[in-house]
Amino acid sequence: MDNFYCSKMYGDDVLEKKQKVPGTILQIAFDPFYVIVSYKPVITDLINQRRVGEDALIVCLNPKVPIGYWSAINQYKPILKSAPSMINNKQPLEELKFKACKHFVRF
Repeated sequence: MDNFYCSKMYGDDVLEKKQKVPGTILQIAFDPFYVIVSYKPVITDLINQRRVGEDALIVCLNPKVPIGYWSAINQYKPILKSAPSMINNKQPLEELKFKACKHFVRF
């Protein structure tokens, strides 16, 4: 993996010095905490013309990690904004994100 791909996938802070992580998070034995699914949506308009959208990503959270840890992890790496909502997945986009995580990621 080259630096450009790493930077695109994980953000610019990968190339910077390591961030300090609370000791309690280091003690958890879940690997990985989350998986990032990157995709380009194909959008079909009313007259059936298709176009490729911009890059997007979904963060799939490991269900084995205790819920309380996500707020601590989110302080150091803001991932919760791209994760599907576990509480209100009745919205079509949230339901699609949830189904994508369930289909493509195995923990």
